[in-house]
Amino acid sequence: MKSITQKVTGDFLLSEDTICSGMVNGSITIDEHVIFICNGTVNGNLILKENANVKLSGTVNGNVVNDGASLEISGIVNGKVFERNGKTIITPGAIINK
Repeated sequence: MKSITQKVTGDFLLSEDTICSGMVNGSITIDEHVIFICNGTVNGNLILKENANVKLSGTVNGNVVNDGASLEISGIVNGKVFERNGKTIITPGAIINK
């Protein structure tokens, strides 16, 4: 599994399983069938493609768009959560600031 532990800048398409405990300044698109675990911070939008699996316990300062993924939010989203398809679980204690 790939690991992001530092500050990185730019928009990314993740096509391999990744855990983020650092900071991303840019939007991230999670490709199909990819696992993404976010314990860090994303300063941009998070876009989830079909059959991705995302666990968000960190912070997203932007919108989260679920286009067919399995998404579990237990962290903070400072933006909107759009579920176009897929399954989104917002756990007790999660914070969504629209």
